[in-house]
Amino acid sequence: MPMLEVWLFGVFQARLHAANAAPRPLALDSQRARELLGFLLLHPGEPQAREVLASALWGGQTTAQSLKGLRQALWQLQLALPPELRGGEGLLHLHPDSVELRPGAGREAGLRCDALTFQEVAGSLRGRAGHSLTPAEARALREAAALYRGDLLEGWMADWCLAQRERLHTLYLAALEKLTDHCEVCREWESGLAYAARILAYDRASEDTHRQVMRLHYLSGHRTAALRQFGVCEQALREELGVRPSRATLALWECIREDRPLEDPSLPADGAAAAAVRPPPPQPGPDLLQELRSVLLEVRALLAEGR
Repeated sequence: MPMLEVWLFGVFQARLHAANAAPRPLALDSQRARELLGFLLLHPGEPQAREVLASALWGGQTTAQSLKGLRQALWQLQLALPPELRGGEGLLHLHPDSVELRPGAGREAGLRCDALTFQEVAGSLRGRAGHSLTPAEARALREAAALYRGDLLEGWMADWCLAQRERLHTLYLAALEKLTDHCEVCREWESGLAYAARILAYDRASEDTHRQVMRLHYLSGHRTAALRQFGVCEQALREELGVRPSRATLALWECIREDRPLEDPSLPADGAAAAAVRPPPPQPGPDLLQELRSVLLEVRALLAEGR
């Protein structure tokens, strides 16, 4: 069976995979037909009334004109899809009053879509804290977040697309926050810092993320970097929002400055005693080790003379 692969993150791309043949781009040159496919992919398993669909994609035109545009786009989409992906057990189903994309049937016939996979995984973990993720859940979320190679359908400015772009972007940031939390609990400092950097690339005034970066630097033994991050946070808040760091951020800065242990973020804060987490002690350098060896040799020599 042929398989349709669609990328909705970043620039729209679609290609067909067939047995014993190299993948080829989906022959869908019409921008309206592409928008129709993208819209249907973002509403999987939901029959769309033709008038509602036409209004969303051809807003500003009369009902007759928008319905005519919808019919043309559907015809172009049908021509581009192999017969196995149309009707029956396929992907695209046309009814007199509605149009439906059935991803369940499409997976059997062959469908892969980055946005569908991402929202399925990230949506299933909505409301879960990062420290509570199982290894399998964390791995699935990492793979899903990696699919987000850019904002949804870059360059498309239709109202329906802007709303979906904002929704998925918010879901992406929430996924990054979960992964950062999970990395801190699992002591995966570098990975946690990488996820936090992605958040700050979108929102440099995210104070919670700045605090997390401070924690990750400090717990990994880089106290100077943690203190420097406080300055970055202070500047971002001043320039973006015109405010000063919160008490929580100031308390964390003082804790790091005085080299005191931090509270364990994986424990509940409802009255339970918070466990103290200290950064790892600095590893002795080669000069210090050599000096210790010399002192040990002198002690052994003195003991031998005392005998």
